[in-house]
Amino acid sequence: MARLEYYIKIGVLSVVAVATIYFFIRVSAVLFPFFLGATLAYVLYPLIRTAQSRGLSRAWAVMIFYLLLVGLIGLLCWYTLPRLIREVADLAAVIPKYMEDAHQAVEYLERLEVGGGLEQVIRSSLHRAENQAYRALTAFINDILNLTGSLLSLVFAPILAYYFIRDWEKIREGFLGLFPVSSRSQLFKLGMDINEVLSGFIQGHLLVCVLVGALTGLAAALLGIRYAIIIGFINGLAELLPYLGPLLGAIPSLALALTEGTRQAVYLGVAILVIQQLEANLLSPRIVGNRVGLHPLVVIFALLAGGELFGIWGILLAVPVAAVLKVLVKFAFYHLVD
Repeated sequence: MARLEYYIKIGVLSVVAVATIYFFIRVSAVLFPFFLGATLAYVLYPLIRTAQSRGLSRAWAVMIFYLLLVGLIGLLCWYTLPRLIREVADLAAVIPKYMEDAHQAVEYLERLEVGGGLEQVIRSSLHRAENQAYRALTAFINDILNLTGSLLSLVFAPILAYYFIRDWEKIREGFLGLFPVSSRSQLFKLGMDINEVLSGFIQGHLLVCVLVGALTGLAAALLGIRYAIIIGFINGLAELLPYLGPLLGAIPSLALALTEGTRQAVYLGVAILVIQQLEANLLSPRIVGNRVGLHPLVVIFALLAGGELFGIWGILLAVPVAAVLKVLVKFAFYHLVD
């Protein structure tokens, strides 16, 4: 009889779990602002706790951080947006010229009678490069538009984040209340381990990205390169990808610098190399440290696997997801052994 009751409970819980998952899938569009709000709350919560320790109430701390964040974004837009628009317009104007130069180079090789095979290889390579550049640019623009297109999500996310932060402890206790009392302390410790890995990676890595982007853009500006803000923006975004990012950011940056001259490109390459050495040997070890605890081979595999399965978002989330999975597997292994 007891075994029958056990199986009935398992069956009921399974049905409830499947129904819950199905419900969340059907309302996935509604969940996106909650996901943004929870992410923002997770990032801000340690800062809010620090402000509380200095005597501020939680509500005032959140409002002050929101005002500072809005002011910082407004200042950055006021200073960088007009110049960024000019740089993008200049870049869009010179791209056709460089493509025309490439076609002229092909025509020149034709006049040299280099052979049909080589000519076909050059033409196919040029055509493939054009298509890949177009597809990459289109995919990036579509991702940005899809992210920023939902204004409702962007408006509601800070509001939802406020409620997440205000009732953070209640939400945590309510979640733990779903589990038996005997396992709550272990689950709490598991949550703290995951939080240590995630918070250390997210906050530290974002700060490193900002610093690398700012230093690279500053170096380009000091060298007199017109596309300094674009170069800084590219390298800051590329830094989101550990190990592979610096190379992916350097290639388009050097290509942009070549439009100003070979000397500027060489100097910028040296500057990027110095900045990356500074990031690898000083910034990342001190800011991020070894909190993630993943071997470089595991990181590279996670990046490649994430990109293969989920595209750009898989690459961006590969490392923190792999770090969390490591904590979960370690937790499960120890409990199975015990």
